[in-house]
Amino acid sequence: MMNILPFLGRFHPLVVHLPIGFLLLAFGMEAWRRWRRPNGWETPVRFALLLGMASAVLAAALGYLLSLEGGYEPGMLGWHQWAGIGVAALAVVAWWQRNNPRLAFPVLALNIAVLILAGHYGGMLTHGKNYLWEHAPAGLSRLMGAGQPAEEAVIDNLDSAVVYTAFIQPILGKKCVSCHNPDKTKGRLMMHEAAALLKGGEHGSAILAGKPWESLLVQRIILPKSAEEHMPPEGLPQLEAEELALLQWWIATGADTTVRVGQLEVPEALRTLLESKTNNAWRTLARQVEAPSSGALRKLQQAGVPAKPIAQESPLVEVDLSYDTALTAQKLKLLRKVAPQLVRLDLSHTAVDDDMLSVLAHLPNLIELDLNHTRITDASLQRLHKARYLQSLNLYGAAITDAGLEALKALPGLRKLYTWQSQVTPAGIAALQEASPGLEIWNGLEQDTTFQDVQLKAPLITAEKELFEDSLIVSLDLSFGQADIRYTLDGSEPDSNALQYDAPLVLTQSTHLRTRAYKKNWGPSEIAEKQFVRVRYRPQALKLVNRPNERYAGEGNRTLYDFTKGSERFSDGKWIGWEGESMAAIIDLGKAAPVSAVTIGALEDTGAWIFFPRGMSVSTSIDGKQYRKAATTDYPETAKPTNAHTRNFTQSFEPVEARFVKVEVKSQLRNPGWHPNPGQPCWVFLDEILVE
Repeated sequence: MMNILPFLGRFHPLVVHLPIGFLLLAFGMEAWRRWRRPNGWETPVRFALLLGMASAVLAAALGYLLSLEGGYEPGMLGWHQWAGIGVAALAVVAWWQRNNPRLAFPVLALNIAVLILAGHYGGMLTHGKNYLWEHAPAGLSRLMGAGQPAEEAVIDNLDSAVVYTAFIQPILGKKCVSCHNPDKTKGRLMMHEAAALLKGGEHGSAILAGKPWESLLVQRIILPKSAEEHMPPEGLPQLEAEELALLQWWIATGADTTVRVGQLEVPEALRTLLESKTNNAWRTLARQVEAPSSGALRKLQQAGVPAKPIAQESPLVEVDLSYDTALTAQKLKLLRKVAPQLVRLDLSHTAVDDDMLSVLAHLPNLIELDLNHTRITDASLQRLHKARYLQSLNLYGAAITDAGLEALKALPGLRKLYTWQSQVTPAGIAALQEASPGLEIWNGLEQDTTFQDVQLKAPLITAEKELFEDSLIVSLDLSFGQADIRYTLDGSEPDSNALQYDAPLVLTQSTHLRTRAYKKNWGPSEIAEKQFVRVRYRPQALKLVNRPNERYAGEGNRTLYDFTKGSERFSDGKWIGWEGESMAAIIDLGKAAPVSAVTIGALEDTGAWIFFPRGMSVSTSIDGKQYRKAATTDYPETAKPTNAHTRNFTQSFEPVEARFVKVEVKSQLRNPGWHPNPGQPCWVFLDEILVE
């Protein structure tokens, strides 16, 4: 019996709004009836009052059961409870005196006043003590004793800023303190101040200095939203990836609440994030521009332009089109829709050229621009004359000469310039440095040096798509044109004796392309690879044997055979996910045909509890009733944390005539032992099932 009481108490938030509606309806109808005296209103008023009384008593009872869970400040909880009991009691009295018009209406009016009081205290328990008044006009806010919300501190010098005060506390204040404060102490953990945070709660310390992955705070944040212990709870504002990265970095450095940025080693990506919060161009623009509408960003994303705010609640926007093999001038023109807000643009490792970059003249507020390993020349730099806020420009591997550097002298805010492996000369660098003494120029090593320890950049693989039906043209590009490109088509490692790239490749069958750059006296590049799959059959239908999680069901079963690959974001609508179970599907080709391979596209993101499959089994059938096993393969378990990435898994077998193909994908099922949450149910995500 005792176990069901907490369950019943959880219904309080569901029921508590019913008496509010019914009692307000009864009061309003009774007031109108007394004023205008319409005929036939007495019965509806009494019915509304009856429902209000019953729901008020039920809400008060369920509220008491919910309070037994604890985690609330006793004083405020007491006020809310007594007000709730008062609402229920007055509703009973109003119903009891319904035939006494001289008493019933005043009691009902008093009930509404107590109802408002109960709702106010309930809101403070849920959202925080000053939630109602903190954004009120200054005079009213002071009158109610709430004060104004603290403005974000202005940081003039990044290195002297205290990490906890300037960066960590604001994150906790926005995302955590509403449930972990002196008035509402969920899990007996308070996070409104540093001492309370480090003290921990009923489950012990929330932070283990130097061990972010073992810290309970981080573990709860990275749990799937569907998990009961995920924090913040689903429905409340979640931590952005940048905020989580800052929190993990602070814990990894020792979780010192007094240490300053200049005393720590800051990764380059995080330093850029921290600099965006200082009193500089980032802040200036954030105050000057209006945020783009969510509809505008959504349209850009649907058009293949991944525009997003640089941080939650920031009006500034960033776009990362790096490695976009389908980049076009038309897509770049879409950037003009967010021209005032666009401050960070990454076009690295794309086929962008001078003609395509005419859009730069319409992007005056760029602060960071990455053009490394693109096809631009000096002409593109002439279009930057309006970019007065530009601070960082990456021209690594681009065909830029000393003439192009002349255009950069007109950019007063430029602080970092990368020109390694370009065509600029030491004399050109010296001239620019003399004109801009505060500019840091990274030009790499001298040309006559031996570069054994310097690694070339991997070639860029460019193709219109990854799935094709007949043939596909694939290009390999390397901005540093004096290097050799070697490649293989069977997934083997390309050494210096592998096939040499001289012209675009024409693929007519499924291919695992791997490529690497070589140059005498240089270290070879990393291997770039991509799998291209020839689709021989378009399925007539696909049936899932077990249904996926409803939150990650894509666009239904068709998602798995719409020939559209998913991105590295599991929530992009192109993936279907199963939690804690394997997956099976039956594909109907429409008619019997020779089948010799099945390919599945999978996603892995260990931080989100998503793992590659552990195995795949393929069976075939002519009639859809009797199936014969064609092949089975097991895949190794992921051995360490990885960032989000995708991979195709192909199961080949001897050709067999079949109309129906059954594909069973074995899931990891549970997080491995090295994971921060070992043993918890994990996910398998698929975007395509292809039959050859």
